[in-house]
Amino acid sequence: NGNNDVGVFLRNSVAYNHKIGPVGFGAAYSASEMQGAVYSLGLTYSGPVTLSAAYQSTNSPGTSTRLSKLATVGASYTFGDVTGKINYLRGVNKNTPLSETNVGVIGLGVDWKTASNNTAMASVYMAKDKNNTTDKTTTFILSDEYALSKRTTLYGQLAFANAKSGATLLTTVVSGGTLANATTTLLNVGIRHSF
Repeated sequence: NGNNDVGVFLRNSVAYNHKIGPVGFGAAYSASEMQGAVYSLGLTYSGPVTLSAAYQSTNSPGTSTRLSKLATVGASYTFGDVTGKINYLRGVNKNTPLSETNVGVIGLGVDWKTASNNTAMASVYMAKDKNNTTDKTTTFILSDEYALSKRTTLYGQLAFANAKSGATLLTTVVSGGTLANATTTLLNVGIRHSF
């Protein structure tokens, strides 16, 4: 979706990933005719502190004109059964009906491994569009993942999205269903199986 500052999905893409010791590198290219060419790069370092950075650029369909770009950096640190996380994402998008958007998202979270097969998580995301000061959303998420086996996991997520008066879907980290000038509660439960 070329008109989304937060969500990322590449169709018809080719990706390459490689790891050398604690350093991981990834690159992807998508030549989709519907959304234009997409270039993505990512880098991670796994040590006492895990660090990550990624960049993505999307061109206008059939041209070399840059339509949107995403950049993100993050870090996490594990102490015992608890992992603290911080992330910052910036998305600039020229593919909007009214004007260019410039969305920034700060994410803070903590994962707590309560058992060998269970992890409880809590996070908060604060997002705003620098080009539209009324477009702000703060989202709190509580979730839990319970592994039934190596390949099958039960999960549940509870999200509270507090959207300001001018908030749009550009500043929410949930997949929709939020209303401006309201706090929306969303519940998601399911099962994930890896083949």
